[in-house]
Amino acid sequence: MRLTAGWRNKKFFGWPLFTFFAALLLVSYGVFLSEVYRLDLAKARGHLVAEHCAADISMAIEHTLSVAYVLDALLQQGHGEIPSFPVLAARLLPMYPEASALQLAPGGVVTECFPLEGNEPVIGHDLFHDPQRMAEAVRGRDGGRLLFFGPYALLQGGQGGIGRLPVFLPDAQGRRFFWGFVTVLTRYPETLQNDSLQAIEKDGYAYELWRYHPETGEKMRIAASSAPLQENPIETGISVPGNVWYLSLTPQAGWMNYPALAFKAAGALVFSLLVAWLVYLMLQTKASESVMKCMAMQDELTRLPNRRGLMAELQTAWQQAWEQEGSLIVGFFDIDAFKAVNDTLGHDAGDHVLCTLSARIRAALPPGDYLGRLGGDEFLFVLCGVQTSEQRQAQMQALLTVALQPILWRGTVCRCSISIGFTCYPEDPGGPELLVQHADRAMYEAKRKGKGRIEAFSPEWETGN
Repeated sequence: MRLTAGWRNKKFFGWPLFTFFAALLLVSYGVFLSEVYRLDLAKARGHLVAEHCAADISMAIEHTLSVAYVLDALLQQGHGEIPSFPVLAARLLPMYPEASALQLAPGGVVTECFPLEGNEPVIGHDLFHDPQRMAEAVRGRDGGRLLFFGPYALLQGGQGGIGRLPVFLPDAQGRRFFWGFVTVLTRYPETLQNDSLQAIEKDGYAYELWRYHPETGEKMRIAASSAPLQENPIETGISVPGNVWYLSLTPQAGWMNYPALAFKAAGALVFSLLVAWLVYLMLQTKASESVMKCMAMQDELTRLPNRRGLMAELQTAWQQAWEQEGSLIVGFFDIDAFKAVNDTLGHDAGDHVLCTLSARIRAALPPGDYLGRLGGDEFLFVLCGVQTSEQRQAQMQALLTVALQPILWRGTVCRCSISIGFTCYPEDPGGPELLVQHADRAMYEAKRKGKGRIEAFSPEWETGN
């Protein structure tokens, strides 16, 4: 019943450590799931933001380029002429704020531009003889529809995009011929800094607006936020006339929220430590209760069961013998002339004699039998499974022989004898308490008859009273 160091090491450190790592693993898995869920939510929100912004950009471009259809209608009405083009363009441009300039290019040569100031280099520009513009001009003419090109390094300086609508007019025979282009110019990145792009940057996102070059396949950046893109951007396509743009988007700090993750990890560690500490306290409390129970059931000097502990074991042995119709011997003995040892050699010598003698007798008892100290020099033993009277006599005699072995104390040899009284169940049909009383009575009878003796309880003593 004693609490060993091995038990303490195993229970007090093994289980708390196991609990700590188990709790840490469980909570870490929970943190992992919560982080996956957070990332899914963040990316889902990012997709919504990107799609909303892409839709706004697409609508803005379509609105800006729609002025080309107005000019086309006027050219159709004027049979290739727009009187007072600068005056008309001056009225149209305020209605299309993303447009920087409007141009007319009959036969592919720019002849009109508004505003002219700052755009003088484009006058006379022949699209079909410019190596950088010729392929796109041919594609626009042959396609017969509005196309949006760019980003370009503009002739008048800066970056921009150009929307070209081919104009086809009927000749005298009613056949349609290529008249030239109506061109809408936008400048980058100023005209692309619409409310949506500004809003997502203020909302903590970094973005990049780009497209693939239709001939080289190279990535061409159109506009970007002041903060750089992080890893694993979300990409959303934007349909523009004759081309596809892409909007890439990430949080400015990246998808991983490292401060929050560190806080969660620290919380998981603290929680695991608290759980392990609680387990440690529970084990410590349980061990303390076990020690208290052990102390309550154990003799402090000899480490044998005390009266309370031995009576509990006797109750168990008696119950088993009663259920299995077995036998039981309850014996009582004390040390003859023990007071003389204390008086002559001192109480330390007496304690030594008690410990040595009890250890020897305990070793002489077969496994499964019990020995306990009731107090002073009085001891109680319980023998299980002894059947015949010869076996009983041999067992009792062995105890007497063991007790007579000399005990050395600081150079002095002590020789002690014991007086034994016992009773047998089921011959003596009483319960545990009564068996102990009868064994005690038999022991005093042995001492009365001369000590160092063995005496069995006789029911006649009870009737004699």
